Amino acid sequence: MFLVFSFPFFLYSFLLCKKRNVAFYLSIFIGVSFVLAFISPLSQAVESLGDFLNLMFIASLLLSMVHAFRPYHGRFVNFPSKEPDFFWPFVCFLIFSLLGVLVLNVFIVYKSFTYIIIQGSDITEFKNQGLAYELIRQWVNPKLVTVANLFSPLGYVAIGLHFYFLLKNKLFFSFVFFILALNLPLSSLHGLSRAGLVHFILIYTFMFLYIQSSLNVPLRSFFRKLGLTFWLLFLVAFLFITYSRFGDGSYHSRYSGLGSFWEHNTVILSLLDYGSQWITNALVVLELYTPDKIWFGKSSFKVFEIGAGILGVDYQNYADIRQLTLGENASKFLGLVAVLIYDFGYIFTVLIFFLFYFLVRYFAPEMNVINKRSLIYFPILIAVPVMFFTNNYLASSSLSVGIVYLVCSAFILHLNIRRRA
Repeated sequence: MFLVFSFPFFLYSFLLCKKRNVAFYLSIFIGVSFVLAFISPLSQAVESLGDFLNLMFIASLLLSMVHAFRPYHGRFVNFPSKEPDFFWPFVCFLIFSLLGVLVLNVFIVYKSFTYIIIQGSDITEFKNQGLAYELIRQWVNPKLVTVANLFSPLGYVAIGLHFYFLLKNKLFFSFVFFILALNLPLSSLHGLSRAGLVHFILIYTFMFLYIQSSLNVPLRSFFRKLGLTFWLLFLVAFLFITYSRFGDGSYHSRYSGLGSFWEHNTVILSLLDYGSQWITNALVVLELYTPDKIWFGKSSFKVFEIGAGILGVDYQNYADIRQLTLGENASKFLGLVAVLIYDFGYIFTVLIFFLFYFLVRYFAPEMNVINKRSLIYFPILIAVPVMFFTNNYLASSSLSVGIVYLVCSAFILHLNIRRRA
């Protein structure tokens, strides 16, 4: 059944997307996830009409999300010849602030990796049981850790500026902002989490796919090679974490009793599980869903929870309400649609996707012409869709803060001072 539900996404890509636009690649990406669910021995069959209808609902909304990105195929650029008044001062502020944060993040990640390698500590215990939190604040002053966490989401702005300067052939600034954008994956690697690493790779990949046709051939070739190099580096880090958690000597009850092949290939099984478990888990939790379990936007408006914590206001956080309503399924990937249903209910989830469709189309390039606005906002617009297989990525503090930063930054980067004649 899961293989059947992959067909609409592949058909959309190859029949309705004549150009290699963002929608083409995003649709294939989602289709592959359904194929992985078909291959995985952990996937459960669609056993009821309710499961089938929920799967239809999920696939329909994901297809609408894919279709929203159909205009995102940049072949030409239309950037201002002269930058606004606040552009370069703000660029300098970003460089100096993010450079300091980068040093902190590199040091913390270095200490985390060396601790796991030298001490031979269990990476799951380090990541999930509070050990990382305690040790990091022993290695680095807690206030500096807070600064690193607070400023790292500016990496979303840095990604946009990296591609902006690349398209303007300002290669030095493009390279600088690529390095500064690494604050995003590095901050998530404090506790050796794979999610932030995957998130950054996917955002960067889809941004490159968006603008590649507008690059001249030598520059496109160079950045493909550069991107491949960093892809390999990130892949090494991802596989190291995966092998440390799921390799030889590890035991996970979820992976037992599946036959000798899978018991001897738990790393491969974990990768299949990582990209496909959301489908089965979504059907399980949606079967248990009732309107009285609604979260009232807790996963989508993480920024309110952050603000309440800063102000000392009593506020039931997302992690607690998720655990309360989902129980043993709280720590699993449920997929974007299932989480939004728990957040808003079925009807309002449809409205949320409609609103998202409108926003994506509002910032879309016209006639394949990339402007500054469509480029700067793209990292935020693509951030949630590329992580559809996890949960609602808006529940990430980094993305919630990053959205606020990006909206403010986009305003500043376009700001001119009106002068009297």
